[in-house]
Amino acid sequence: MADPHFDHYMSIKYCKRPFKTDKEMTSAMIANINKVVKQNDILFIIGDFGLGSVKQLAEIRHRIKCYNVNLIVGNHDHKYIKNTLFKKMFSRIYEQVEIKVGNYVLFLNHYSMRVWSKSHYGSIQLHGHSHGNLWPKRNSLDCGVDLHNFVPLNLKQILEELNKPYKRIWFYFKRLLNRYVERIAQKLSNQTPNRQR
Repeated sequence: MADPHFDHYMSIKYCKRPFKTDKEMTSAMIANINKVVKQNDILFIIGDFGLGSVKQLAEIRHRIKCYNVNLIVGNHDHKYIKNTLFKKMFSRIYEQVEIKVGNYVLFLNHYSMRVWSKSHYGSIQLHGHSHGNLWPKRNSLDCGVDLHNFVPLNLKQILEELNKPYKRIWFYFKRLLNRYVERIAQKLSNQTPNRQR
């Protein structure tokens, strides 16, 4: 999963998340994680864990029942990286990592890439950061929570998503269309009506 932005109220506004408060959003995502990720599973957060004090973030991490939570550093995580308490929250912290799961090689980086390690040999890139605003690429998946109902994906689900290119393209176009309509509505609302005399 990528970009949970726990306790980050502005992510509700910018990403149009269906929550009223940051606490509601955080609680919903933690409940979703705890439903599908078992204590002894391995969970990767592909960047942007959350915003707030390190103590607040540690309390959030403590509510996630999975013992083995790894962090791929995102742009919002850099300010916490040197903090000892923050480092203790995760089993491991990576800038990027290549892992093998069964017969699949997965390359995890917070940022989408055009090419990555072993990309020409079928490896899969999992990323975040773009919140669904990038055109889908072959063997690359935006794992942002905004695209996946605020639930982490397992390998089977990742492979299913990669095999649905039309769904991913439709999601991308829908977001573009919504932005376009919002801009037109905003421009129209900023225009003063002509008064007839």
